Amino acid sequence: YMDTHHPYEPPEEYLSAKSLTASRSRSELGELSRELVKSDHIETISHDDLADVRVAYQASCQYIGDEIAKFADRLQSEGYFDPERDIFVLTADHGECLRPETGILGHAPAAFYEDILNVPLMIAAPEWDTQQIDGQVSLIDLMPTVLQLADLPVPNSVEGTAASTPSNLQRDIAMAVTKSPAE
Repeated sequence: YMDTHHPYEPPEEYLSAKSLTASRSRSELGELSRELVKSDHIETISHDDLADVRVAYQASCQYIGDEIAKFADRLQSEGYFDPERDIFVLTADHGECLRPETGILGHAPAAFYEDILNVPLMIAAPEWDTQQIDGQVSLIDLMPTVLQLADLPVPNSVEGTAASTPSNLQRDIAMAVTKSPAE
C-alpha cells in the first residue's frame, strides 16, 4: 500500500459522512488537491478549498488504515501471519502539511514541520503487550529493534538502539543519520 499522497481521492463512502464546504465528487477533490499542492500561490487558496482538501486527506488516511487492517486480517486468515510467532511492522515515509502559513502544502520541499514528521509506526510482536506510545519515536531504532525481536544479530554498523518494550522506543529527541556521498 502507498501512504496517502495527493491527489486525495478517497472512495465515496469515506466522504459521505464528512462535511465538505462544496459539493464535490471524488475526482473533483482529487483534481483540487493536485492543484493546491502543486500551487505556487499558496496565499491565494480559499479557506473552503483548503478545508475540503483537508477532509479528503483525512478520508484518504482512514481508507488506507482500513485497507491495511483488511490486509493484515487476510494475511492471518490465509496463514501468512501468526501473531503468536511473527512480527508485523508498518510505517510511512512522511506525512502531509496542509497549513499554508508554513509555505508548504503537501510534503515538499522537505521541512521539519510536525505534520510531515509525524507518521504512523506499528509493531506487532509476540512478546510485546499491546501498548500505544503517543510520544516521539526515532526510526533509527527500528532496524535494531526488529532484528532483536526476530532473534537476529544486530550488526555493529547499525546505529540506533534496540527497544525491549514499546515504551523504550520513545525518545525526547529524534535521531537521524545522514551520510555524505563521499562516505
